[in-house]
Amino acid sequence: MKLLIVYYGWTDPDHDTQLPLFRELAARLDFLYVREPIPFRKILQRRGEARLTERSDGLFHIEPVSVLPFGRRPDVLQKNYMRGGLRRALESFPGRRRVVMACRPKMHVLKKMADEKIFIYDCYDDYVFYKKKAAEQELVRSEERKMLAVADAAFCTADTLVEKCRVGAGQTFKVPTGVNFEMFSNPGEEPADIREIPRPRIGTIGKFNRRVDLGLIASAADARPDWSFILVGPVFSQDRSFDRAFKKLVRERSNVYHLGGKPYETLPDYLAAFDAAIVPYALGEVTQGVSPLKIYQFCAQGKPVVATPLPEVEKHSDFVEVAKGADAFIEAIERALEESDAGLVEKRVEYARANTWASRAEQVIEIIRKLLEGVS
Repeated sequence: MKLLIVYYGWTDPDHDTQLPLFRELAARLDFLYVREPIPFRKILQRRGEARLTERSDGLFHIEPVSVLPFGRRPDVLQKNYMRGGLRRALESFPGRRRVVMACRPKMHVLKKMADEKIFIYDCYDDYVFYKKKAAEQELVRSEERKMLAVADAAFCTADTLVEKCRVGAGQTFKVPTGVNFEMFSNPGEEPADIREIPRPRIGTIGKFNRRVDLGLIASAADARPDWSFILVGPVFSQDRSFDRAFKKLVRERSNVYHLGGKPYETLPDYLAAFDAAIVPYALGEVTQGVSPLKIYQFCAQGKPVVATPLPEVEKHSDFVEVAKGADAFIEAIERALEESDAGLVEKRVEYARANTWASRAEQVIEIIRKLLEGVS
């Protein structure tokens, strides 16, 4: 019997970190992405109702209507979350075995609504540290405990998350991040906005928030004014102090270039223009559960990579140079720029080839099928 995954996300699928995985799953089964409900007033502004749509990448997508903000009143949420055509949308997939996946702790309330036999918590980050205030962090912890109490299984991207999300014997699974190998290993032309930046170019890609160690980047840029540090990606912090520090980093250093957010399909072109790649995450609780997918992206082109010693990063130490502290980080970049080992380049490429999103999708489907066998 064909499977349907109903995935409750928190944003538009194009902004979801897991989108490459969703696309691979959609190529193998039916995949319905349901984002958080749209406030009713926005539906009125759009002059239309939420509808089921099939995207060009194979995902089905719907945005339900909610009268109240998500999480404000769970009892009202349960009545409103399926509005806007969601129930009718599910009727478009007759004869499917449905599995529900939810990516936020507060979505535990959906368990009461789902008549599916399998309810999975997709824990691809430590959501506690999305919040700065202690009271807000404790609220997330409380919601997560409720989620773990009702979830039949949990998928986690890092070992620290696996330990936190033990749902039951054999019911917590590590599903690491991956890479679209074909795309990242075949870059196109060098983008115009990077062409005039002098070499050597040390770069990174991704969203910039308080997990990024701006002080480390500043120290390296100050110590090596002849190096160009290129930051590709949006500032996505919801933290005014970080935003100010980021602007100051770029404004006060002529060798630090922020090129802004770029379409996903152009990222390989920017990466190809780097002479070395960096993963400059801050050390601390906020990054303990991070599994940087950019490492696989860098390795797909054989790039030398220097990263700070996060728990998940150290698992890649055969292919990535791990360095703690500004001096060690700068020295590691120097070695990366001088690297001439073609064999190591090929090893990195093969490492990325073995860790594709396609292989992760196969892993997810295999786990789901076994879970379904257990409840048949």
